[in-house]
Amino acid sequence: MTRADALLKKLNEIGAESAVLRAPASLLYITGFSGGEGTVVLTGERRCLLVDSRYTLQAAAESPDFEILPYDVSLSQILEKSKSVAYEDDFLSVSAFSRLETSVPGKTWINLGDALLHLRKSKDFGELSAITAAVKLADAAFAYAVQRIRPGMREFEVAALLEGYMRREAGALPSFPTVCVSGVRSALPHGAASEKVLGKGEFLTMDFGCLLDGYCSDITRTVVIGSASDRQKEIYNIVLYAQSLAENAAHGGMDAAELDSIARGSIESFGYGEYFGHALGHGVGLEIHEYPTVSPRSNHKIESGDVFTVEPGIYIPDFGGVRIEDMLYATPDSYAVLTKTSKKLLEIL
Repeated sequence: MTRADALLKKLNEIGAESAVLRAPASLLYITGFSGGEGTVVLTGERRCLLVDSRYTLQAAAESPDFEILPYDVSLSQILEKSKSVAYEDDFLSVSAFSRLETSVPGKTWINLGDALLHLRKSKDFGELSAITAAVKLADAAFAYAVQRIRPGMREFEVAALLEGYMRREAGALPSFPTVCVSGVRSALPHGAASEKVLGKGEFLTMDFGCLLDGYCSDITRTVVIGSASDRQKEIYNIVLYAQSLAENAAHGGMDAAELDSIARGSIESFGYGEYFGHALGHGVGLEIHEYPTVSPRSNHKIESGDVFTVEPGIYIPDFGGVRIEDMLYATPDSYAVLTKTSKKLLEIL
């Protein structure tokens, strides 16, 4: 069964006969087209990819199983036999949906919701290979950067080391804005790299990844500039222990909320529960945040084939923070850690 066929089956479950897709990740997943701009129209009879003249040749090469049509072709004509059409309610703006609805009158429009996200949740061999390559590149970028980080550098210089390596070695762009925070700023879980100078005795947290061949990676490591204090070692080891407990417990078929509770309960047992405020992890694939959601409120199960992060942290205002993050691949009764960078506390002297 092709991905288009699988989506059509999902559409039947939500009462839609056809679908109109425009999100870049949807285009890539369903058709293989990587251009990012276009429209996919799926019906019971047709598989169409609409692009403008900039992408005609690329679309024909990347999406051989689809009709490649001009972008301004009549959607009403393609959807003539469909009474109900699903659309990406989490992607289209109100104005974009209004234009779509006006251009194809007389249809019942149905929210696609998370139907496609559920399809993308479990990765096939090709996807896993692409993700593994992206993780390997991020690992190499970290190894490159830590050999060059020195006290007196600015945070955004460290970010440039990481991003520059991935760009130079594989033409890869960041999969999200690089987090690079030091000292008291390391208590900002998603703080942007700034002009702050790295000082001795400070934590430095780097959370980054790359987008390689359409798939993302995501890694976080915290180091100390200079020698670590006893308190820094204590906090680091608590986070590492919680992460190790969660990783060792991960397997296909378990509740994602249960996995979160393992790490969260460990941190709480050491008295730092109030300083761990975010979810334990999230799925990674074509986008940096996908299913499964690994949080206390998640209703997802971790299933064989899922790729997700495990990233507990402790963030103490006016002191600093630690986060350690790996990407995992779930198997029926176990897991594989895709991230290979060491988690031993690194002191950059």
